Order: sequence, then C-alpha cells, then structure tokens
Amino acid sequence: PIITTEDHPNSESKILKNIKNSIEDKNIDSHKKTKHEISPKKSSKNPIISLTTKSWKNKITKNEDSTENQNNFLPNLTSEPPKNIKISLQNSPNQVNQPEIQNQTNLDAFVFLTSGLSSEENIFISKTFWSLQNKLNIPIEIKSEYSSSITHLIVNIDKNGCCLRTLKYLLCILNGVKVVSYSWYKKLIKVPSVEEKDYFIKGDNISGGNNVPYQIYKNAQNGIFYFNKINFLIEKKFITKDLRKVIKNGKGKINENNFEFTNLKVQNEKEIYNFISNGTFLNYKSDKKR
Repeated sequence: PIITTEDHPNSESKILKNIKNSIEDKNIDSHKKTKHEISPKKSSKNPIISLTTKSWKNKITKNEDSTENQNNFLPNLTSEPPKNIKISLQNSPNQVNQPEIQNQTNLDAFVFLTSGLSSEENIFISKTFWSLQNKLNIPIEIKSEYSSSITHLIVNIDKNGCCLRTLKYLLCILNGVKVVSYSWYKKLIKVPSVEEKDYFIKGDNISGGNNVPYQIYKNAQNGIFYFNKINFLIEKKFITKDLRKVIKNGKGKINENNFEFTNLKVQNEKEIYNFISNGTFLNYKSDKKR
C-alpha cells in the first residue's frame, strides 16, 4: 500500500499522540523559569570570541592567542569584539528578498511534522492526509517528533508570516526542512498543485519577518550548514540536551579542540538560538580551511 504511517491514520492513539506532541512542543523562549533557563555569569578575561546583538556590524573577530581552558571557563560578552578572524556579514537579513522556492513535486514522499497547531488542526491533518496521498500519488507519513526524514514542518503563523520559535522549528530549518504555514496544507487538500513558495514562513516571533528560515534552509539543501566550522565554547553546566541537538543539526561543535574550527564563546543557549533567528552566520566566511 502507498501509505507508510507508523499506525493506521485514523487510529485514535495515533491522532492523540500527534496532538499531544505538537501542543507540548517546547517553547524555548517561555518566560516561565525551567531547568533550561540560564542565569548570566560574571565575565572572564581573554574571550576567544564574544558577540552581542548590538556589537557586531560587518565583522566578528577572534583572539587567536587565548590559552584559556575550553572546558572550564566562565562565559564572557563584551561590547567591543577582538580583532583577528573575519566573519563577513555582507547583507542584513531584513534587506534580503524572499528567493523562489521549488514546488513540492520534486519529492518522492512527504513526511510531516507539526508545531504550534491546535488540537482541531492536528486532527484535521491526521484524518485527511490519507486522501491527500492518493491525490498526489506519493507516500505521506506523519511524525510526532523530529527526525532527519522530515520534509515539511507545518506551523501556525501571525499576520507577519512568522511562527513561534520552538525546538522543532530550530531543528527543522537547520536540517533543510521546509517550514510552511497550516494554510498550505489546507490549500493542498483542495489544489494538489499549490506551490510552497507562497506559504513558506518569513521568520519567527523573536526576530520577525527577515526571511532567515528560507535562507538557512536553502543553504542546508546545498550542503552548507549553518554552524559549519564553528565550535561553541560554553560552560558544561549550561549545556542541555536540546542545545546539543540544535548545534549538531547545524553541523557545529561544542567545547572541542580542533584548529579547523572557529572558537566562539557564548553565555547561554538562548544566545545561540538568537544567532539562528537573526541569521548571524548566513554570510559567515571563516579563514579556516574548509
């Protein structure tokens, strides 16, 4: 049979599982204090790289002479970065027009994941994708958790075309997954030839409609991953399971000794999430050998 779901699509347990996982998707920016929230620490001397949203404009620099122990330090952020390694940020993400997105017909199968949808919206998807795969004549699978096989993340958007920044969202864009609005799915049910480019999200609720998600997605599709050649230096007690997943999906490293990587000292996990939302490394050009 063409269907490849984990369970029968209309099974109650399958529907409830998808709904539960979508509703409970982690809002990494929640103001409610959790074990993942991090209290800022006092800064240490001789940072390897330090960044703030306001401090970098066209260059981000690195102190090559630091001999600080990478696995046992206190994080530091300064208003003025050091002056060695160049990271070129040629264009502001807010000034980049949305490039054309290929239609979904080039895929041999759809694997859907949802984030931030209501119970009713999840039920609708769970009960209608059976007929959709027959219309499209390709297998469709619905996942309840992130995996590398996901082709589409379906989300709700605000009036600016932005979605809630969740863990699923970050993992998906870093791995080259198409992040589309729920309206795309509803339209696809009626018009199987609908193009994705009209429904690709513009950004997230933290940085707004800067078109960063598409640019990161497109680079990943071409084998250029967002955290390539970047080694994050962060105090061990601040390293969470979620953070490891995010950095791994972007092909970055944590607290490693590798001369081919640029060392970037960060204060907490949300700083790294902001690097993604802001498109900090979209035009990153390391002086390290690629």
